[in-house]
Amino acid sequence: MRLSDLFFGEHAGYYAEQTFGPIGYPTMLGSPAELVELLESLYRRVDALESRVKELEAKVDKQLLGQLTPKTPLDNIAGLRQRQKLDLLKRFGSIDQIRKASIEELRIVPGIGPVLAQRIKERLSR
Repeated sequence: MRLSDLFFGEHAGYYAEQTFGPIGYPTMLGSPAELVELLESLYRRVDALESRVKELEAKVDKQLLGQLTPKTPLDNIAGLRQRQKLDLLKRFGSIDQIRKASIEELRIVPGIGPVLAQRIKERLSR
């Protein structure tokens, strides 16, 4: 017997009924409640894996940034994180350009508020 005979041959109705149930639901997969439970379990596992991946990405980013970021006058500014230092350098291109930027321009960089922008200006003007 070929697979096509199961669904299209003389026994098609029987096998279709056994496989999909009277309303077309795939009974071989379990009851709807069992499927919902299985899906919820899978979603919880996926969420846990996504959280773990984010944690690992952050850890790797932190390690790489620490290794790759050259020492700059920005290193001694309290409250300025590595990511913000890189973002400043990407946006302005150099320490001199950061030094010339206004407080408002510095605040465009994500994570830099008015207090930190003022601190950057003061520190770089020395």
